[in-house]
Amino acid sequence: MTSNFKVIEELLDINHMKDTTRGEDILSEVKKALVKFELPEKKLCVVTTDGASALTGKNIGFTALLKKSINHEIISYHCIIHQEQLCAKVLEMNNVMELVIHTVNFIRSRDLNHRQFKQLLEGCGSEAEDVIYFSQVRWLSRAATLKRFWILLPEIGLFPKIKRKDTSLLENIDCLNDLAFLIDMTQMLMELNLKLQGKDQLISKLF
Repeated sequence: MTSNFKVIEELLDINHMKDTTRGEDILSEVKKALVKFELPEKKLCVVTTDGASALTGKNIGFTALLKKSINHEIISYHCIIHQEQLCAKVLEMNNVMELVIHTVNFIRSRDLNHRQFKQLLEGCGSEAEDVIYFSQVRWLSRAATLKRFWILLPEIGLFPKIKRKDTSLLENIDCLNDLAFLIDMTQMLMELNLKLQGKDQLISKLF
């Protein structure tokens, strides 16, 4: 913070951890960064982490070890954005996600099916070009996959019939209601997540 109370945010350092990533290993790397840039420990007042046990473990996690190693009190926070990720996982609703993932994989994992589906979309004049794969690693892809699935639902419901596959779940009103609910919730969480990102944001506003 400058003398004019302007907050300056900057990425200080990135350290590659080649071996273990225990709490003590992370603490060692953080200490190295403080020494490297001649930053006094007394200036460190807050630490924010995600939920990994190596970071938040009660006794040997990085945060606990950091608090023991310095001579003043620091505040520790759980990453606000990461909480949205945890919420999205809780909202998984397996019955819906399994249907969506199975259907998308049926369309995209086989070249013939994928080619025929894209031809179907072109013939119908669809507003979307293709379905989207869901990636468990990139959790925000859940919202994109579900939204695109809903947009293409008429074509997706038609394609298995052409391929003589069971479409009962795609026509089940309860399943479709669950799907619509999950789409709205994941979309809202994605929009919230994006608002929580970026510079010049105060933690009070984020909370």
